[in-house]
Parts: sequence; C-alpha cells; structure tokens
Amino acid sequence: MKKTAHGTILPLLLMVMLALAFNIRQAESSGTIHINADGSIYPSGVPISSHDNVTYVITGTITDSIVIERSNIVVDGAGHIVEGTGSGNGLSLYGMSNVTIKNLCIEGFTYGVYLEFASSNVICGNNIAANSYDGIGIYDSSNNIICGNNITANNWFGIGLYYSSNNSIFCNRLANNFDGIRLHYSSNNSISRNHVADNDNGVRLYDSSNNSIFHNNFTHNALQVYSESSFNMWDNHYPSGGNYWSDYNGADMKSGPYQNETGSDGIGDAPYTISESDADLYPLIDPWSLPLHDIAVVEVKLSSNRIYADQMADIKATIRNEGRETETFEVLGFCEDSLIRTVLVSNLTPWQQIVVTLAWNTTGWSPGRDYMISIEAEPVDGEEILENNAKTVTVEVNLMGDINGDRIVNILDLFMVARAFGSRPGYSNWNPMADIDENGKINILDLYKIGKNYGKTY
Repeated sequence: MKKTAHGTILPLLLMVMLALAFNIRQAESSGTIHINADGSIYPSGVPISSHDNVTYVITGTITDSIVIERSNIVVDGAGHIVEGTGSGNGLSLYGMSNVTIKNLCIEGFTYGVYLEFASSNVICGNNIAANSYDGIGIYDSSNNIICGNNITANNWFGIGLYYSSNNSIFCNRLANNFDGIRLHYSSNNSISRNHVADNDNGVRLYDSSNNSIFHNNFTHNALQVYSESSFNMWDNHYPSGGNYWSDYNGADMKSGPYQNETGSDGIGDAPYTISESDADLYPLIDPWSLPLHDIAVVEVKLSSNRIYADQMADIKATIRNEGRETETFEVLGFCEDSLIRTVLVSNLTPWQQIVVTLAWNTTGWSPGRDYMISIEAEPVDGEEILENNAKTVTVEVNLMGDINGDRIVNILDLFMVARAFGSRPGYSNWNPMADIDENGKINILDLYKIGKNYGKTY
C-alpha cells in the first residue's frame, strides 16, 4: 500500500513542478519588456516610445522588468515609475555599452538597475528605492558613470560593485540602505561628492583597493566605514581635502600640508582613522557642498590610433556639468598654442555629459614628431574649480602611407594593404590600419596614398 501511494504521489509532484516551471517561464516571457538589439520594443503597446531607435522615452507607469539589449541608446524615464513586486530587476544591461538611463523612478525589484559585463554606461538623475537587494548592482563592469541619483531604503546596498573597476560614482544621495556603497573585489573606482547618510554602513569594502574616495559627506551612519583587506585613498591631498565625517571630533586650529601652520583652514588638524592601514589625512570640518558652477573636461580621445599628416582627424572630448546650474559655454581645441577649433555647448544640465567632436586638419604639421593637443572648457561665470577645465593628450603625426610606423613608406606597408585589399569591417582579413582614408573599405585609394609617398622617410 505504501509503495502504491508513493508511486502515485511522485508523478503528481513532478507534474506540479513542471506546471510551476512552465508558469514561471511564461511569466518571465510575457512580463518582461525588451528593447531589442534591432531597436524594436517587445511586446508592442507598452508605454515606451522611440522615433529613431536611439532615444526611448517612457510615457507611463511600467510594472514589469525592462531588459536592454541595444547599445548606444538613451532611456529617458521622463519622471515616470518602473515598479515591481519584489522580484526581478527593474532595468538590466548584459554586455551593453553607451546606454544612458535617466529621469526614472525605480522601486520594488530585486535590483533596481543591474549591470553585468557592461561598460561606459551612464545612470543619472533617477530615484531608486525599496529594492530587496541593491539599488544599483554592478558586476564585472567598468567605466560606468553613476551620478545624481537618489538611492534610498534598499534592503542590501545603495550601490554594489562586484569585481568591477574604473567606475565613477559621484553626486548621489545614498540614505537608509543597509550599506550606502559596497565594493567587493573592485578597484580603481572613483567615489566623490556623494551624500551618504543614515545607512547601517556608509561604505563597506572587501578586498577592494586603489579606489579614490574623497569629497563625500558621511553623516550619521551606524558605522561610517567597514574595510577589510582594502587599501584606498581617502583624500585629495592638501588643500583639496578629504571627506566630511559627522563623528569627527578633531580641532581645526592649524593649517598647511602638515597641519602645523598658524590659522584654521577648514581641514581637521588630525587624520580620521579608517582602519589600521587607512586614514583620511585631511578630513573636512564642514560638509562638502556641490559647487553652483563647475564644468569638467573628463576625457580626450583621438578618432584613430594613427594620425597622418595632410589628413582630417577628429578629437573627441567628453564634457560634464558637475555643478548645480544649466550652463552654456565654449570648448576650445589647441595643437601646441594654435587654435584648432571652437565648439559652442548650449544648455548642458547638471550631471549631464556630452561628447564634443573637434575636427583637426593636420595639413602643415610636420610628420615624425609629437604634438600636444589641449581641450579647454571656457570657465563660466562664478566657476571657482578650474583645475578640471582642461585635459591634454600627446599625439604623434605620421607620414601618410607609413602604416606600420617604422618611419619609412615601403614594401612592408604595401604588403599590409595587399593582404587586406577589398575588405570591410567584419571581414576576416580586415585591418583598420590599412584603411588609410578611414572610409570603411580598403581599396585602390589606400594603395594610391602609399604610392604617393613611396620611398619617403622621416
């Protein structure tokens, strides 16, 4: 009898489990919104609109997860809410890059925003609250920007970084989470100008070193910092200073790099101890406040790995408004002391960043030497922090046709073009260095440019 009952119950249990699994898969399939790799939105009819497959605007309340499978897009919440029921992720990016998520309210998921193997994305100006794990969870990801978000009341961490590096976290408010920010095996990240308040732990670090953590306000966290096997930089040297700590009780009677000169300077005379090996050497006496006006040149890149004389080259500069006011200003590009180009940037809102392209005509610049390229953002009225208004890069100008960089145009360069002849990006024999005129195909024009300077050296 027992054997018969057991034999009857087991198939029933299996049927129930299969039915549950089927129902779960069905729920995941029909209850998740996808911005597909081709730009389409699935399912149709959800409150997301796009006219160009680049900017996606949320037009109403969404109660499902959103999976983003397309890079180089903007998801603008326009103040609407994406609301869950305690599971799934609000917005997920797997392997995506150059995606901006902004102006959204995200709450009630496992992770509000989840990034994995994702790079160069921007999560800016969102309200992220009441998620069962992290407000923003970042795994195996790099070069992302997390700025201007209000991240509160998440059961785990406001922002969690796991095995991630070279991310920038700034100008966020992180309050009433278990940990405001947690770093786990993560290094070379920048954490600055955040308000970290009323969390169980302000910042928690496990095996995470070489991070820059300064100009933050740590206010009334039960434990301001928990650091294990981690060695980080907690100040920006003197006189820039470190962080504000609400439990710091040191005096400010002295000044100077060694705090041994007469007169106060807004920096504590004694360090703030983080751990046995770490300290904020220059703790701030008063809370850090975001400047009203601050324009920063974040990065400068050249459009190509090789710049040739007598050719146009694009200089791409990433500019960010790190102040509290919308700004209009000019960006100037210089080669040595000569003006290359001026670009007007209009109405750049707080925490917004753009990429400005300045075209550089290398005609007249002698090949065979390095040149200093400088990109400068003109200071706006009232701007006091000027050290971040410019960046420089060094560029070598080569003789047209010298593909391999050996300072002579010869048979070796011809051979490189011949091997890639007729190819385009995606072809097995594609070689971008052989595409001298950078038109996306290797043809007779590239051979002509080598032939024109064949035998020349420099």
